[in-house]
Amino acid sequence: MVERERFSITMEKNLVDWLDADVKAGRYGSRARAIETRVRQVKKLEEQERDVAAFFIECMELVAEHPEVIEEFRKFWKKE
Repeated sequence: MVERERFSITMEKNLVDWLDADVKAGRYGSRARAIETRVRQVKKLEEQERDVAAFFIECMELVAEHPEVIEEFRKFWKKE
């Protein structure tokens, strides 16, 4: 079982209303689960952004070392 920690937060009323609407609709069992799920989603997005940034940097390094790669990409994408 995952260890959980209890804490309290203060949020804008419109955000609380948004969470409550999702809880009322049955999307989440509680405010806590709604917040936990959304925080987990943001964490995953941030991890994906880091992965994309690392991939982009690798691509830029490849192009810097091998400028001919750009022309190969152009040829490939013109086929479609």
